[in-house]
Amino acid sequence: MHKQRILDAEAALTRRQEHLADIERLENLGAGGDPLANPEFRQVIVNLRAAGLPESEIQPIIARMRTSPAAARETREQAAKLRAWFDATRRDWDGVRPWITHLDQLTHWYAGNQANPPQLD
Repeated sequence: MHKQRILDAEAALTRRQEHLADIERLENLGAGGDPLANPEFRQVIVNLRAAGLPESEIQPIIARMRTSPAAARETREQAAKLRAWFDATRRDWDGVRPWITHLDQLTHWYAGNQANPPQLD
């Protein structure tokens, strides 16, 4: 349980804040037509990709925006869930913030991207 709370807080602090802002912007773009014809929507997608959101999560967003007002409602609901998750992680931010660098190093080591484990002082 604590491990998941730490990981969630770390994710919220390092990556998800930007995603939340982009999802909120997506909500406001509405539905119908080809969303990629809208320059603002295209920029949102560029930002999501630059922030590291997997393509497997981006493509469903694009597909939902193409479909209907019901899809836009679903996007708003999904954004509300993400916002609720994000807000729930806030209680752990102060405890996790000092360890962000170590957590990042640990993640890279565990993934095999660095040879030696991080030195935790």
